[in-house]
Amino acid sequence: MTDQINYSVREFRHIVNRLLHALGAQRHLVNPARDVLLFAEASGFRAFDELERTRERVAMYDGLVAETPDGWSAGGQAGYYVAPTVIDLLEVAAIDGPAEMTLVEVDGADVFTALRGYAAVRGLALEVETRPDDDRRVVLRAVAIPTPAPGHPIDAEGPEMRRALLEGFDADRDQFWRLFHASDQALTPDTELSRRHAGTQLYDGDGNLLGEVDEESYEYIRSFATESAR
Repeated sequence: MTDQINYSVREFRHIVNRLLHALGAQRHLVNPARDVLLFAEASGFRAFDELERTRERVAMYDGLVAETPDGWSAGGQAGYYVAPTVIDLLEVAAIDGPAEMTLVEVDGADVFTALRGYAAVRGLALEVETRPDDDRRVVLRAVAIPTPAPGHPIDAEGPEMRRALLEGFDADRDQFWRLFHASDQALTPDTELSRRHAGTQLYDGDGNLLGEVDEESYEYIRSFATESAR
């Protein structure tokens, strides 16, 4: 058995989305961070490695950057987590001409070198300048570019994503399954109540909503129904 596994873009989205939820990421930031990591992976960045490296800190991230005398500070957050905000700011700034941003205190600034495709889909030609002596600082320059309609839906997100959609990604087999199972923590616990697909909502026999109930209360109520049926 090979140590590598090939998996699809859909599986990447599935795992990363659930994993970010399981790690305590703010809900409104899950999809943007996932999409950044997807584009980065499609451009050769090792997104799974970055997720494992930063997993203990994800719950503390807010995705915001703050303007300081030295530049825009990410406050120690991972590059992939602040990237959606950064690209949004550059997109607005580039409306009236070329824009430049110095991003400081960013953990993992190298991810931006893999986000040219991500920026292009959003109407930006992105130039990235990193410094070998300071891996927490990156200079980003952006120019607005047209985003013509693709000839085919598979081309909608650029050549890197087209290749990913057609060929998938390769990953270390153990790492893939490790993250897959870790992402299971985002799921509802497997109980009798969850299998009824009712969540914590209790309904009567006519489908009327009675209110919320926890698992212990549900089992208690079920015991009466079982007794009545005997």
